[in-house]
Amino acid sequence: DTYNGQETPTNSSEGIQNCTCNPGSYAASPGVACTLCPIGQHQQSTGQSQCTQCPENRTTQSLGAANDTFCDCIPGHAGATCAPCPANEYTPG
Repeated sequence: DTYNGQETPTNSSEGIQNCTCNPGSYAASPGVACTLCPIGQHQQSTGQSQCTQCPENRTTQSLGAANDTFCDCIPGHAGATCAPCPANEYTPG
């Protein structure tokens, strides 16, 4: 079962205080509604109180990234390490 983006533990219906946030979201404290991870952050685990920042020179394209594979190079950076583009070259990200 879910409640406002949160999953209730199996065989439990004791209310929101027993819910956990899905990957891609977090709750600052137990019993409050889940919030999607902001752009530039991700969360791959359930029941977390914060999201994780994408690696340097990477960001997400939308809210609620469930893991770091959603972290793409920022504009002007490319390659496996999202290194800055050489002089006079550009990539939109």
